[in-house]
Amino acid sequence: GSFSGSLRIRDRVVASGGRSDGFVAKLTATGEIAWLVRVGGGGPDAVQGVAVRGPRIAIAGTFASGADLLGHELPAFDDKSPYADAFVAVLDATGARTWSATFGGKLAETVAGVAIDETGRVAIAANARDTIHVGGSDLVANGPADGMVAWWTKDGTASHSVLIGGSDFDGLRAIIAIGERFIVGGFFSGTITLGGRTIAAGGGDDAFLAALDAKGDVVDAWEVSGAGREEVTALSAIPGGFI
Repeated sequence: GSFSGSLRIRDRVVASGGRSDGFVAKLTATGEIAWLVRVGGGGPDAVQGVAVRGPRIAIAGTFASGADLLGHELPAFDDKSPYADAFVAVLDATGARTWSATFGGKLAETVAGVAIDETGRVAIAANARDTIHVGGSDLVANGPADGMVAWWTKDGTASHSVLIGGSDFDGLRAIIAIGERFIVGGFFSGTITLGGRTIAAGGGDDAFLAALDAKGDVVDAWEVSGAGREEVTALSAIPGGFI
């Protein structure tokens, strides 16, 4: 989550370094605090997604220039920009940083979630405007905003990334991993093409679900449509599928 001023969880207290900071905490089975990690700097920062696979904990969120994670700088795309960039990081079971990476552009990014697949790859769901720089690639949004999924290898090397969206304001709200595939939930208006199939919004914004393989290709998709506005806000894996 995020906080400003000071944050108290049981007997642990941390202070924000600026306007707001992100945090992630691990609780024991009896509700005690195993550890509490702050993420941030002098600007507005937040943790907006968390995922666990075995002893590895992936977190993702947004940050302003000057933020750090456990003493490790989170490099901004432009140190002088007032807009937020995004980060992804993996912690071990003790809360220590294993690796972290950042991505961003000239405008503000938002993060919709993070997931770890069964091979250890980490993927984030985010929302991009204009041009976003991920690893060594530049992605250009098709409209005012697109959803984005980006992958990192188990050791933190940037792999590949894809945009999901049409010519209107589109984006993602959730992501989970099932096996080696990732399921994302998002929203769109106008039309959107998913896996070679073009769907049109029935009224206002509609929602969608899409399954992506390890290469980033959409291999299945579902439309959530109606006369009003629909939105997918969360996903969870269950045996044999997802909710």
